[in-house]
Amino acid sequence: MPKILPVSFFLLVFTQTVSAEPMFTRLIADLDEVRGYCFDLSGFDENINWDRRVQAHTCKQNRSHGDQILESERISMSGGNLYMPVYDICLGARDALPGSDILLQHCDGSELQAWQLSSNGMLQLANNPEMCVTVGSDSFEAVTPEGFQQYWYRLLFIDFCSSESVDRQQWRFASPQNYTPGPGARMP
Repeated sequence: MPKILPVSFFLLVFTQTVSAEPMFTRLIADLDEVRGYCFDLSGFDENINWDRRVQAHTCKQNRSHGDQILESERISMSGGNLYMPVYDICLGARDALPGSDILLQHCDGSELQAWQLSSNGMLQLANNPEMCVTVGSDSFEAVTPEGFQQYWYRLLFIDFCSSESVDRQQWRFASPQNYTPGPGARMP
C-alpha cells in the first residue's frame, strides 16, 4: 500500500523549490536602520552609475527597486553568482583582498564572481571562503526622494569572516513588498 504523506510535506517542498522570485539580499542585523540594509546600486534605471561600487542601502519597500533585486536561486552553499536580472549584471569582488570593493561586472564566470552562502548566512568568495561580504561600520545619509523617510547607506566590501563582525556579515534573502522592477538598463 502506498504511503500517504501529509499536506504540510508537499507545501514544504513547494516553498523550497519556488526560489526564482526576485529577492532582496538583506543584512540580518538591522544595525541603525529598522528597514534593514540591502545590496543596492548607485543610481537607478538609466541613471545607474556603472563605475561605482555596490553599497548596502536602506531596503526600499513599496517603490520600484530593481536596483536592489537579485535572483536568489543562483547562489547556494555549493556556490553560484550574485545576479541582478533587471540590469543583467553580476556582482564581483575587485580582488580577493580585505577591503576590496564589490563591483558591477558583465557575467563572465570569473573566480571573483563566484560566491557561496554558508549555513550561517555569510556570503563568501567561493575560492576564498575566509573572505565574506561585509557592511562598513559607519552609516551615511543617502539621497532620499521627497516624501520618504531618510534613507541610509554603508560601504560594502569583502573582509575576513569573523565572529567580531558577524552582525555586519550575515545575510538572508527577503521578498520585497509590491515589487515593480522598473525599466532597467544595460551595462555598457
